[in-house]
Amino acid sequence: VCTRGIQGRSIQIRDIKRFVLEYGRERDWPESGQASQPNGHKVAVIGSGPAGLTCAATLQKAGYQVTIFESENQLGGMMRYGIPAFRLSRERLDEEIKQITSNGMTIKTGQKLGRDFTLEDLKNQGFESIFLGVGSQTSLNSGIDGEQAEGVLYAIDVLKSVSDHGDADLGDTVVVFGNNFAAADAARTAVRLGAKNVVLAYNTISKVRLSLIEAFQEAKAE
Repeated sequence: VCTRGIQGRSIQIRDIKRFVLEYGRERDWPESGQASQPNGHKVAVIGSGPAGLTCAATLQKAGYQVTIFESENQLGGMMRYGIPAFRLSRERLDEEIKQITSNGMTIKTGQKLGRDFTLEDLKNQGFESIFLGVGSQTSLNSGIDGEQAEGVLYAIDVLKSVSDHGDADLGDTVVVFGNNFAAADAARTAVRLGAKNVVLAYNTISKVRLSLIEAFQEAKAE
């Protein structure tokens, strides 16, 4: 919220930050901010999505010894597995993650809470505090009849499959139910994977959703 909105468009803080970071990166400006001296305290961060990475970076700078536990083979959480590469550059994502984790942070991938370790295990290993940033990567059931039938997939599962393997078995005709960003991303992904007929189906529409439709049409044009 900004008073600039009274006279026109409010200041786009996020866009300004992105411009400055990219401008500086192109000119090899040194990264700002030095880590404090180690304070001898160990913290476990479970999950490496936006919340986990932000927590880990902040604690590391404050002098804590941080270990990130991630169930997948790569860091990033839903930024990597839920947002398609055509919307979020993997190169940029990897650069940011490398910047965050390159200052002596310990990374353990393929480690899932409840399967490979418990909270009690972490306490026994000397971790004094534990941050849970496991996210919400489970798709919600809609309650539609036949939802569990063959050929019915969840958008998040499709996006994750494409991120992992570069492909998903969708066929030539795809119907996407929903009007959120995951639905639009799934539809645009289906077009890029070669589906001949892709339909977005939902019962409401708003100005916010119009941008999604326009983005989908652009993908189809490509």
